Amino acid sequence: MSLKDFRHTMRLLKYFTLVFLLSEVIINPLSAAQITEIDDDCPEYTFSFQNVSILEDDNYNIDQLSKGLLDKKFKVNKLYAPHNSNISKAYWVRIKIKGNPDSNKKWILEFFDQTTDYIEAYIPDGKGGYTKKIMGDSFPFMERRFVHKNFEIDIPNNTSEVQDYFFKVKSHNQINIIIVLRSMDYFIYYALNEYFLYGLFYGMILIIIIYNFLMFLAIKEFQYVSYVMYALSVGFYFMCLDGIAYQYLWPDHPEWNQKAYGIFLFSLIFWALIFTKNFLHLKSRYPLLDTIVNYTLIVRTAIFLIALLFYPKLFEHRWIEIYPLFLACICGIISYIKGYKPARFFVLAYSFLFFGFIARILINLDISFIPASVVVHYSINLSFGCEMWLLSFALADKVRIIKNTKDRAQKRIIKQHEINQKLKDKVNKELEKEVSKRTREINDQKQIIETQNQELQKVNEVLRQQADEIKKMNSILDKDNYKLKNTIKEEMLARAANKNMNYSEFKVIFPNELSCFRYLEQEKWKHGFICKKCENAKFISGKGKFDRRCTRCGYNESPTAFTIFHGIKFSIEKAFYILHLVITERDDLTIDEISQTLELRRNTCWNFKNKISKIIKKHGKDKEYYEHWEKVIFEVEEDIKKVV
Repeated sequence: MSLKDFRHTMRLLKYFTLVFLLSEVIINPLSAAQITEIDDDCPEYTFSFQNVSILEDDNYNIDQLSKGLLDKKFKVNKLYAPHNSNISKAYWVRIKIKGNPDSNKKWILEFFDQTTDYIEAYIPDGKGGYTKKIMGDSFPFMERRFVHKNFEIDIPNNTSEVQDYFFKVKSHNQINIIIVLRSMDYFIYYALNEYFLYGLFYGMILIIIIYNFLMFLAIKEFQYVSYVMYALSVGFYFMCLDGIAYQYLWPDHPEWNQKAYGIFLFSLIFWALIFTKNFLHLKSRYPLLDTIVNYTLIVRTAIFLIALLFYPKLFEHRWIEIYPLFLACICGIISYIKGYKPARFFVLAYSFLFFGFIARILINLDISFIPASVVVHYSINLSFGCEMWLLSFALADKVRIIKNTKDRAQKRIIKQHEINQKLKDKVNKELEKEVSKRTREINDQKQIIETQNQELQKVNEVLRQQADEIKKMNSILDKDNYKLKNTIKEEMLARAANKNMNYSEFKVIFPNELSCFRYLEQEKWKHGFICKKCENAKFISGKGKFDRRCTRCGYNESPTAFTIFHGIKFSIEKAFYILHLVITERDDLTIDEISQTLELRRNTCWNFKNKISKIIKKHGKDKEYYEHWEKVIFEVEEDIKKVV
């Protein structure tokens, strides 16, 4: 190694040695705790940094501590306020106070953290011994020396010597061991101001709750309900932290102090996320964020139930609340970036709260770069206060934006109505012109129509006269038709009695079944309908086309009933022709010829012809009697009448 390199190495060594010595001076101050002197000119003094020595308890007792056997194990506090890093252990705290017997004031020591479970205080009695006093939030509230949310201890000030004060502190949760020396006068002044400030703080929360509840009654939106529940949770949570809830809500039930703050902290986070969902409309606007928030609610609820029912130590892990608050803040930022203007105050509010939680957690983690001050200590209170006011502004801003949007929409509607009214007036004027023009045309047409009506009345009068003449002519024609029908009927019957009429000529008179049924209907009921069962004369149409049904008993009667044609299985017009052949005694046609002409079987023709002959022979009438065939057709009906 060269001389030059050796000198360079020595300079570096000196430099690092100097840095190390400076760091030791800065980081490791005096090994012994500093002494605090009672002075009437200084009514309040907070024990912090080098004023406090702390020792983790390992079954030590006051005798060992008072005799100085454990002095070397005490460590001087380097933080703004010492705390119990290991919540399963108790901690001994020592402070040194130099008395002032000439003081005109009474003095007390006060413990700030109201959530401390157990404090065992050893106060010098001036005789070389110690007076033991026990306090904490695990004891009924009214057992305290002072009816105040903090823990206060009277101290004797009867000697000018430096005396050691020892405190054994234990709590199920992490606490800040903040001890303050105060004169009694200043304590009263401070306590009154403190309760006044608490009244303002909780009064602000109450005003926010009442305001938003009234907004809910007016607007009927669930987001106001969720915000009211959130504000209530915030109020109860801070009442637990400040000791106000213990003092006024459950002073005789100290066991509630162990879980109440955890319950209200969960309620606070739960309703904060519900309010986030409703205020930002995550379900409709951002379904993915809404799903993430829902899962967060489920997980946080599960953690709460586990802590409440099985593992209460989970309540101490307050750092888990960073994620829900960060998620709410991110949802607000995304909504604002996407153009949802009411989210601006929401983002600012949760940013305050998020950084307040971060500062509180960093203090609990003993992060050294966090400045020690009252503002930092109460950062979470301040952040919650700012957050609640900003959320109220966010709700009001949302209503204002909605109102402005509604006003702009109403203005557009009004403007559109004005445009529509102008168009309507213009159209109405045009319509009035058209209506007046059309009215003149209608009046002209009306005059023309009146002239035409007069002409039509004259024509109608002529037509009426012609109609009267036509009626007279019709009556004359009706008489002629009646005579003609009778003449045709007589001629038809006469032609039917003609012996030389063949089947083709016969079909001219009775061309189809319809003509045959119509003939039977006319002949059968020419004197009126009489029911065969009940002798009722009223009827309606029956099942068949020419049937008649009795209106009384419902009996249905066809035109062929009780005639020679009843029950035949072939066309009735062919049966009419066979009857014609029998009546006219056409012997020139054999059964075979009739069968061939009518396209019927020989037996069918023979049976029906024989049926007719039997009826004629049965009654033994003269030939002249059967000159018209209707006598043979209805001979069966006459037999029925005789029987009846």
